[in-house]
Amino acid sequence: MNYKLYLLEFQGGVHFGNGSLDDSEIACMADTLFSALCHEAVKAGILSQWYQIVSDRRLILSDAFPYIGKKYYLPKPILWVDRGDASGNSSMKKKMKNLQFIDSDYFEQYFQGNYPEKHLNDMDRLGTFGMKVSAVIRGREEPLPYRVRYFSFSENAGLYVIVGYEHMDDLGVFEELLESLSFSGIGGKRSSGFGRFEYCPAVIPDSMKKRLEHTGTYEMLLSSALPRDEELDVCLEGACYELIRRGGFVSSPVYTANPVRKKDLYVFRAGSCFKHPFMGSVRDVSVNGDRSVYRYACGMFMGVDI
Repeated sequence: MNYKLYLLEFQGGVHFGNGSLDDSEIACMADTLFSALCHEAVKAGILSQWYQIVSDRRLILSDAFPYIGKKYYLPKPILWVDRGDASGNSSMKKKMKNLQFIDSDYFEQYFQGNYPEKHLNDMDRLGTFGMKVSAVIRGREEPLPYRVRYFSFSENAGLYVIVGYEHMDDLGVFEELLESLSFSGIGGKRSSGFGRFEYCPAVIPDSMKKRLEHTGTYEMLLSSALPRDEELDVCLEGACYELIRRGGFVSSPVYTANPVRKKDLYVFRAGSCFKHPFMGSVRDVSVNGDRSVYRYACGMFMGVDI
């Protein structure tokens, strides 16, 4: 499989929800990106084509992870790492525990217990959180205020996504949809101007590319994903993972006149590590609409040696 990296530079704030309007994440999961691309595919009349490309694993997506300048960050691996002296600096231990993303240049050092302390607070330079207060007016005598937490990226910072692909034609479809999505925006509260971005391809660092093509002691998941039923028992052998619930609402008038909740799906979080990687699939999480609603749950992995 070939790999390509895309930088997403956001023009304003973003709201990547985790179940609450007054909270937001700093990164975007692959299923959110895929769903947004599906909306653009519906507009372009190519949803069936786009679904088939991804369902057949001719193209796979990572989560969208942070970058700052030329530094690319990966999810902290969900693996126990021996850091030597158990009576060491408690402040350092707390920072390591709270670490979400690690500088890909120091991936090996992390597993050796030598991750540079100066990079523990890198995400402080990624950007800042803000709060926007709005009001619901329609159908009410008195406005009902609500708050939306958002994240604004610093200059020369944003998110990147890794795309694996088999054929250039399929990559062309992805780029067509990504171009359309850049104007529509990704994430929540797009009607408030959140989520719009400019994108550009970038060269994948050699060290990252080698890990994508390398089979290691473990395979670290780079996308929120779920094995197929027949893959589940094998992939759990010796695995270190975290499960998260993915839900949300369908708000497309093509699907239903009113927003309806999607079926919940529990998936492995990016950073989960497996001795037996899996393919995963695209799941139908529709309830009572006029058509299928797809949630991306395919796996992208990179080799990890410990």
